[in-house]
Amino acid sequence: ADKNKLKYWGMVDMYLGGMEHTTLHLLYSRFWHQFFYDQGLVPTPEPYFSRRGQGIILAADGTKMSKSKGNVVNPTEIINAGYGADALRLAIAFIAPYDQTTPWNPEGVAGTHRFVSRIWTLTQEFLNKESSSDKQANKDLLVAIHQAIHKVSKDLHNMNFNTAVSALMEYVNILYKIKAVDKFSSQEWSQAIQTLLKLIAPYAPHIADELWHQIGQPSSIHLVYWPVHDEKYLLSETLTIVVQINGRVRGQLTVSSGSSQQDIEQLAREDEKIASYLIDGVRKVIFVPNKILNFVV
Repeated sequence: ADKNKLKYWGMVDMYLGGMEHTTLHLLYSRFWHQFFYDQGLVPTPEPYFSRRGQGIILAADGTKMSKSKGNVVNPTEIINAGYGADALRLAIAFIAPYDQTTPWNPEGVAGTHRFVSRIWTLTQEFLNKESSSDKQANKDLLVAIHQAIHKVSKDLHNMNFNTAVSALMEYVNILYKIKAVDKFSSQEWSQAIQTLLKLIAPYAPHIADELWHQIGQPSSIHLVYWPVHDEKYLLSETLTIVVQINGRVRGQLTVSSGSSQQDIEQLAREDEKIASYLIDGVRKVIFVPNKILNFVV
């Protein structure tokens, strides 16, 4: 191979392979590449930056799927049964961690189909809302939006697809609860729906793109930028500070986010239980922001 082209294309970012063929995958890729490197034929000692092995989906009874056993799951049959491809994709992503072997759950697709239906219904209700979105900012809605972006983005990057889908389900639940109160009157609802569709797009690409066009977006959802969270909406309005005396836990304080060490110390000293340990004086104070206040007596 042309060495200049090898340098241009560089190393593979990630190599994916089934766990049942680990030895062969390593022989095909890493072993041969290292041999070529020893011969001076390739520019790097390793062929890829990282390698991941996915688990195996077994039959529902825990045995390995095999055509000869007749226990394979045909995706086309599930799709044609009325569940659709998106519900099937979500069920596969949600069934277990990516790298674990797990039996197929026939009931899983029905559950993810209901989830897809909730997304469809919520978006249709948003499109048919009667009130205008002109109220002041809804803090709960903004917090839900940015927490969902943060969680799903992190899980997607780490290939934790099942927990990403779980976070999306939680996000949809929160949106329904907020909708029951403000009836789509908050100005952030457009952002909330757009964020939902962007985050679900890798897992349910068909319904995401369809609803994306329905809410008035001209291009495909798969061509838009991934949303970015705002850190300020990830912080809770209150914090729990553990109070220790000589390293032993003696109490807890609930304080406002952003409280200074001086304010937290004052609250601790005013607490009767904690104050009883400080009668003989304090030699040193150790403060771990947002976590621990330790009095050394």
